[in-house]
Amino acid sequence: MKKSIFALMLILSVCFLSADIVINEIMYNAPSYDNEWVELYNNGTSVVNLTGWSFIDDDSTHIPVVFPEGYEIAPDGYFTIAIYHDSQAVPFPFTPDFDAMEICEWNLGNGSDGFLLYDDSNSLHDIVIYDDGNPWPTQADGSGPTLELISPELDNSLPESWQASAIDYGTPGAENTAGGELIYVNNLSELRAQEPGANIYCLTGEVVLTYKQTYRNQKYIQDDTAAILIDDNSGTITTEYNVNDGISMIQGNLSAYGGMLQFVPTADPGDATSSGNVIEPEIVTLNEFNNDFEEYEAELIKIENVAFDSLGIFENGTVYSITDATANSNFRTTFYDVDYIGTAIPDGQINFCGICNSRTDGEFITARNLADFEILGDIPVLTITPETLDFGVIEYGTLYEIDGVLSNIGTAELIIDSITYPSESFGISERIQLPIIIPVGASVNVTFTVLVEETDDINFEGVYLFEGNITAQELPANYTIETETADIVINEI
Repeated sequence: MKKSIFALMLILSVCFLSADIVINEIMYNAPSYDNEWVELYNNGTSVVNLTGWSFIDDDSTHIPVVFPEGYEIAPDGYFTIAIYHDSQAVPFPFTPDFDAMEICEWNLGNGSDGFLLYDDSNSLHDIVIYDDGNPWPTQADGSGPTLELISPELDNSLPESWQASAIDYGTPGAENTAGGELIYVNNLSELRAQEPGANIYCLTGEVVLTYKQTYRNQKYIQDDTAAILIDDNSGTITTEYNVNDGISMIQGNLSAYGGMLQFVPTADPGDATSSGNVIEPEIVTLNEFNNDFEEYEAELIKIENVAFDSLGIFENGTVYSITDATANSNFRTTFYDVDYIGTAIPDGQINFCGICNSRTDGEFITARNLADFEILGDIPVLTITPETLDFGVIEYGTLYEIDGVLSNIGTAELIIDSITYPSESFGISERIQLPIIIPVGASVNVTFTVLVEETDDINFEGVYLFEGNITAQELPANYTIETETADIVINEI
């Protein structure tokens, strides 16, 4: 009798465990590109191994997709399945836990269809037959939101257990928007530190509108701490704002798309709280932009002494390579039909302001209008290789050398007429003769040296300062190369 009771309890336990995996979110008709995916949720307390499980749509003539070994769902875990993607040019908007696009021979219908999940014994485990008409949430049919389960405790076969997600593209791999709470944050830095998901955030501090476009009613906002993109495809914000207006008490969800954090409003914040604000763009090098994009994401920045690597006419949605003295990066005409579309790409050195933005295919800078470009004319631009001088461990009385190159990648002849050294212990090619004249596109080989005597008083935090003669343009020409303190060590003899 005890054995029978134990067997019965074991069977009930296994069945209960199996029932904890629920179909939790469905993107069956995405806007723009048809990115179809389904999310499962483990509502239990144990890990569930998906090996041998399978899924299919509501067509028994289709071939089910079977999970191979190596896939599981942790307790309270989310598991995303990519089913279909109709664009070769644009990558899938996120990295799914299981990519079935290459093996799935069917896709989810944009009208009525279903998703059936079978366990490893081929028993039907969960099934959702959805529709794009009432009583099912119609906003999930191509408008941007997903079809999301209000709670994993509800019967997901019933249309009243589902809603359209409060944010476009849903919350793949995260809690659905139905279960959030209202959280107050003081500024954009605090907002950006939060996680995308169901919570609604109220931004109490004032932000300034730096750019807006009709596409998806998007707005870029910024304060002294950070910046963010407002993605308002549903048109929740009805108040009209001008660039440089101040806005307070914006409320919404956080989502991510194409690698970019987005603030999706859930209410209209009302009238502007100020106007005519001035945002001074932070001056950023391309090297800084490339290496720390998230620091500048959605921010209005300024790039100085930069040039487009090819000429032609600006076209919508096109990527253009740009170069400054520190690196190469990408300018993209992300904002459609702005006033510089159809005009000539600037020839020569420029300064320009732009919004930092990202997509699934990269990270970009985009000017807002023609006024963001400042044409400088022909100027020299000095680059120094290597950027950091690492002499390693050095000893008193020994000469150490590092080969380097001074290059002019600008559009005018460069004349270096003075060099400031960190100390008497450092040199360049044994105190190179000045002036150094470097034509456009040319380079000069140099040797950086260090020779330290025991009596030397040396400051290892000093810099090499090169002063170039470009008086014709009346522009500053100071270039520096630093020796890092940690890279230079003196061993006593």
